Amino acid sequence: MYFFLLNIVIVALSIVESLLKELLKPIVNYRKVYYNKVNRSKQERTKTCSKGLKRVKKTKGGAFMFSALELSKYIVSKCNGDAMPITNLQLQKILYYIQKEFLRVGPPAFAERIEAWKFGPVVPDVYYYFAGNGAMPITDSYDVIINNSIIDAIVKSKRDLDPWELVQETHKEGGAWSKIFKNGEGNKRVIPIELIRQAG
Repeated sequence: MYFFLLNIVIVALSIVESLLKELLKPIVNYRKVYYNKVNRSKQERTKTCSKGLKRVKKTKGGAFMFSALELSKYIVSKCNGDAMPITNLQLQKILYYIQKEFLRVGPPAFAERIEAWKFGPVVPDVYYYFAGNGAMPITDSYDVIINNSIIDAIVKSKRDLDPWELVQETHKEGGAWSKIFKNGEGNKRVIPIELIRQAG
């Protein structure tokens, strides 16, 4: 009698195991697809970052300018290396000040557009790349090397400021952002390079 009941239990467990496998198959498949995508994304990011300065472009005048994303990765990595991580909001303002300074003395630092958003100038390509961090500091590091004293000086001076102080600075009356945003009428419109050069 004991062995008969044991056999029934074993058969029942086998049936339950088969049913569970069928029920969990879609979840297992989804996890495989998801992790494959994540791994591919990591490989692509590593491959891109390893190029470093190979991704810089040349302007018509022969001067070099950077990809906004590569420049951003350098800024983020530098700040993390100095134990002073920055948020996406701070990054956007630092990029704007770098662009403004480059335009003051010559060609732009990067070609990507800058738009007038509610909290100041934003480089959309960079903003959305780091958007997953929300309002938290960006803690990623990248293998990107840029030797430029102007960039380093701006990063060091602006990262120490309160993020909202940076917002106020870029919102100054008569500035490029103010001329385009116009109390929301120009929300997310492009701030022309020449306007940044002239109005700052």
